[in-house]
Amino acid sequence: MRKSNIIFLDKNIVNNYYKELDNTLMDIYKGGENALKYFSKYLKKISSDAELLVRIRVFKTAVGSLVNSNSFDTTILNGINSIIEAMAGFLSGRLLSSINGEIVVKVEKEIMYKGRKFVPGDTILMELKQTIYFYAMGWVKPVSSLVDIFTRVEEK
Repeated sequence: MRKSNIIFLDKNIVNNYYKELDNTLMDIYKGGENALKYFSKYLKKISSDAELLVRIRVFKTAVGSLVNSNSFDTTILNGINSIIEAMAGFLSGRLLSSINGEIVVKVEKEIMYKGRKFVPGDTILMELKQTIYFYAMGWVKPVSSLVDIFTRVEEK
C-alpha cells in the first residue's frame, strides 16, 4: 500500500525559522502592545500549521508513503514504520511469543532491560510495550514465528 513519497524537510529550514524568530522577538517586544498581539496571533497560526504538518507526515508514513532518507525527521518516521510493523506482526501471530505474551527478541544494540545488561546477539523475552519501543529505536529485532516463516514460503 505505497503512496507518494513524503516531502523532504530540510533541517536548515527549521534552523532558519528559529534564527528569524529569535531575531524578531526583541523587535516585536519594542513594538508595543499591538505588535505583541499581532505576533501572538502569528505564532498561534505557525503552531497550528506545524502540528498539521507533523500529523500529515505521520499519517503518510502510517499508510505506507516512502520516507525521504535525508529529511531531518527520518529517524522518527522510520520509528513509526517499525511500530506499525511490530504491532501488525504481533496481532497477526508472526512474532515468536511466550504463553504470557512476551515477545522473543534478538538484541541489536547494548540495552538495559529489567535491571540487566544485554549485548548484541543476546536473545531474550520482552514485554510487548518494551518490544515496540526498543524495536522502534533499532535496539532489538523481534524473532519471527512459524506463522511468519510459512507466510514467507507461501509468498515465494
